[in-house]
Amino acid sequence: MKFSSITNILAFIFFFTITISCNESVIDNSFGTTILDTMSNEKLKSSTRAFLEESEKAKKITFTVIYNGDLEQMSTQKDSKFKLLLDTYGLEITDPFEIDEEHKGIVLVPTTALPLPIEIGKEISLLDEVLMVEVDNVKKDSIS
Repeated sequence: MKFSSITNILAFIFFFTITISCNESVIDNSFGTTILDTMSNEKLKSSTRAFLEESEKAKKITFTVIYNGDLEQMSTQKDSKFKLLLDTYGLEITDPFEIDEEHKGIVLVPTTALPLPIEIGKEISLLDEVLMVEVDNVKKDSIS
């Protein structure tokens, strides 16, 4: 007897909430104004645009290079293969960091779109001074 009354109460609550939620005549303002009601469309568009611009920046292809040697010598000597690769692919050196006294690192950022970033990363890794290259933010269709 007790079980059936609890079941009846739960069934009533279930059907009541379904009926209320499916009723189209419920006033939209019954729960007060929403955050979106208080914001203008212009503010919404600008915040969305800022979010999209930030996500595009985050997806830019970069090369993290671990090397040993003198970066200035590698990047300024005319006969340097490293300088030749920087010039050929339009790469800029940013965010230098130091791992220890012998090993240092840099982040290379392309100034133009690169067709095959994985292949370029492999080419950079073949240089004598370079120990490791990590290609970041590569699209899946670029991986061969």
